[in-house]
Amino acid sequence: MSYETALICLNGHVITIGLESSPEEYAKHCVRCGERTISECPNCHSKIRGYHRLEGVVVATHYTVPLFCHDCGKPYPWTETKLNAVHKLIDENRKLKSSEKEDLKKSIEALVKESPTKDLAIDVSKRLIPKMGNESVEILKAILIELLSEAVKRKLFQTL
Repeated sequence: MSYETALICLNGHVITIGLESSPEEYAKHCVRCGERTISECPNCHSKIRGYHRLEGVVVATHYTVPLFCHDCGKPYPWTETKLNAVHKLIDENRKLKSSEKEDLKKSIEALVKESPTKDLAIDVSKRLIPKMGNESVEILKAILIELLSEAVKRKLFQTL
C-alpha cells in the first residue's frame, strides 16, 4: 500500500493525483488559474498524498484535496488562503461585535480541523453567522463549502 504524489496549485486546483505514474501531467502552473503548482508541503517537504495504490487492485476513487499536511500538520497554502479570506470577511463585518468576531473565527477553525469541540463550534457558528447579514453569509458559505467535511456542512448549514 502506497500513495502516488499529487500535484496541486496554490489555489487548491488538482492537476494530477498520480504524478509518478503520469509524469506527463506535470505542469509548473495551473491551467485554470495560472498559480504555481506544488507536489510537496512547503513546510516539511513531504510529498502531497495523491492516489492510494493497492497492489493488484484497480479502484476508481474520489480524491479530496487535503487541507493539512499528513506529516507536519500545517495547513497547505490553499487552506491558509481560504482561512485568511474567512478571517478578513469576519473582521470587516460591521454587524458583529469584536468578541463575536473572535469567537466566530475560533469556531470556524475548530470546524475546519474537526476538533473535539466541533459540536460547540457548530452551535456558536449557527448563532453568529446569521448576524453577519445575507451577503456576508453567502460569501462565507461559499468558502466554507470547500473547507468543511460533509458531516459538518450538514449540521452547520441545515438552518443557515
